Amino acid sequence: MATRRAPADAGRPLAVPLSALVLAVLLAACARNPVTGRRQMMLITEEQEFAIGQGADQEVRRQHGAYLDSPALRSYVDGVGNALAKQGERPGLVFHFEVLNVPEINAFALPGGFVYVTRGILERLSTEDELAMVMGHEIAHVTARHGASRISAMYALQYGSLLGAIISPRTFGNYNDLIGLALQVGLSKYSRDQESQADALGVDYSHRCGYRPQSAVNVLQILQWLEGKEPGALERWFLSHPPAAERIADVESRMKEIEASDPAALRRQAAREAYLRRIDGLIVGLYNGSEMVLKDRYHNKELAVSLHVPPGWEVNLDPNGALVAMHREEKEFVFLEAEPMHTAATAAGVEEEFDKTLKRRGWKRTGGREGSAGGAVARLATYEGATSKGEPIGVLKTFLVHGKHRWTVTAVGERQAFAGRLPDYESWALGIAFLDEEESAALQPPRLKVLPAPAGATWRSLAGEHLGEAEAAERLAFYNGLRPSEAIPAGTLIKLPPSLAVRP
Repeated sequence: MATRRAPADAGRPLAVPLSALVLAVLLAACARNPVTGRRQMMLITEEQEFAIGQGADQEVRRQHGAYLDSPALRSYVDGVGNALAKQGERPGLVFHFEVLNVPEINAFALPGGFVYVTRGILERLSTEDELAMVMGHEIAHVTARHGASRISAMYALQYGSLLGAIISPRTFGNYNDLIGLALQVGLSKYSRDQESQADALGVDYSHRCGYRPQSAVNVLQILQWLEGKEPGALERWFLSHPPAAERIADVESRMKEIEASDPAALRRQAAREAYLRRIDGLIVGLYNGSEMVLKDRYHNKELAVSLHVPPGWEVNLDPNGALVAMHREEKEFVFLEAEPMHTAATAAGVEEEFDKTLKRRGWKRTGGREGSAGGAVARLATYEGATSKGEPIGVLKTFLVHGKHRWTVTAVGERQAFAGRLPDYESWALGIAFLDEEESAALQPPRLKVLPAPAGATWRSLAGEHLGEAEAAERLAFYNGLRPSEAIPAGTLIKLPPSLAVRP
């Protein structure tokens, strides 16, 4: 009997037309959107989405930290968020809500159900309804899988093609890249359509929970005010969203639809008093456990040192290589540095050591003198140099030794204006103060006060009495979500920050 020979291609995979392979890949990469019900390109499953979000959550907590000062406030925010999430299209998903211990005005969501609000945005809101609108918007990004969709698109782009992203053996083998994308997505802009959908869904979730729909407009009006009146206070949450005017028009259109189906919804009263009592005592402004800004001074409780902060200057508590950095309009900078001493030193010795580096830096010394700062001998030296971009600058270095540290106050400005600003820089540097034990122990973080307005109070009288700045009346009214032209009924709860002069 003749033996049958196997075909030459036996054991090889069957050839599949490229068009059929691409079609199979596209079908595998599609998932039904929980909100729209339509199929969309999605490279990650819901389980993978959660794992990616969980990894990114760990990084968020490492960088910013939870607001541990008030467990009650964290629990309150979690309760509001959970009630809203139950109204969404993914009711089985467990959401994780957190208050971050940062002063920036921000709220964002990571894929998989991780949602954050900062103490900075809690400070700016005035009702629970406004909080619900902010959180509802972020929850909507999760329910509609906006983050997962963007990660899919970015990951496919990274591979050069959808086909490469799907069939590569590395796909999802290393979550680190995906975690990085999740963080990037959470803190950046979504598409205009996605933001509009999140606004509409957020209003819907809040409405179903019994909140006042108009509060969505209140939140967007905060954005408009900050855009026009306090541009320095604009933070990531506002900068990463479309212009307020566009969003207000969309939200008002949605409110008309709600009014048509539920006219009573627009007559609801916002939960203002209950919310304000929750945030009474909230830490506000710049504070990280050791460092803080109180009115017009920076304080470091650990190193027992204090430095003036002039009006109009912004402060960064986490600069590279310095204790604190301050800047004004990105044209003038001041840095405070402290270096533990290895051996005993003098201010003149520290100055001499620094001058040995001038050739390497490309700087030229232009002057110097001796002074007194914080009860210690100080050496002041001026230099000319250039930035890494070649821009000419003038520099003042103030060197002193106190305790077991070598201290340096550095002021940098455009060379053309430097000579005129030098007296101010010198006065600033020599105004450094070292705190004694009682002064350091007395330092407490800046906190928000919520007090009932006395009979006959006006915004001007409140601003003058509590802030020492009567001309801040309009800003204080807006800070409370109220109009400066309206009378203040006796007993109305008013938010009073430590200062409106120096804000993060």
